[in-house]
Order: sequence, then structure tokens, then C-alpha cells
Amino acid sequence: AGYLVDAMLKSASSMPQARVIEGGVVMYLVDLRLKDLTMPVTLIWGAHDGLLPVAYAETLHSKIAGSTLHVIPNAAHIPHRQASKEFVRLLQEALP
Repeated sequence: AGYLVDAMLKSASSMPQARVIEGGVVMYLVDLRLKDLTMPVTLIWGAHDGLLPVAYAETLHSKIAGSTLHVIPNAAHIPHRQASKEFVRLLQEALP
């Protein structure tokens, strides 16, 4: 099934946001307090996310000590809908 967000993201590379991200602003979007997190953090990301690219997830991951990052190959911005079985599996692995 197609999602509205997918249709919108198909043109994301030509949108102004794409130029902002390509310009290296990703580092400035990350909250400076991420380093203060002490609880376990699991990031689950879609490999084809056109709104928040994997580079942003990698930046978050590098700023959160002990975090884990999982990138779902066949998902974009809404991996919980686009690859729900894989998303749930990863989420269950992360929960105590």
C-alpha cells in the first residue's frame, strides 16, 4: 500500500529541506543534551527515509552513549508501518 508520506518524500530531494540537510546542518539539529541520556536507547530507522536521512540517525547514535541503531532496508520514514514485522521484532529485542 502506498502512503501519503511516501508520495511527498519522492520529491524531497528537490525541496528546500534537502538543501539544508546537504549543507551540513544535521549536526546542529541534534539536541546538545543527548549526551546526558542514561537510559537504554534504541533507534529504529528506515533506510530510505527522505525526511530524516540515515545520516541523522547515525549522528543521534554517535551522541547517545550505549545506544543501538537498527536500519531497516525496506522502509522509509514510517518503518513501523512499512516493515511492521521487522520493526516489532527489533522493538521486542530492545525491551526488557
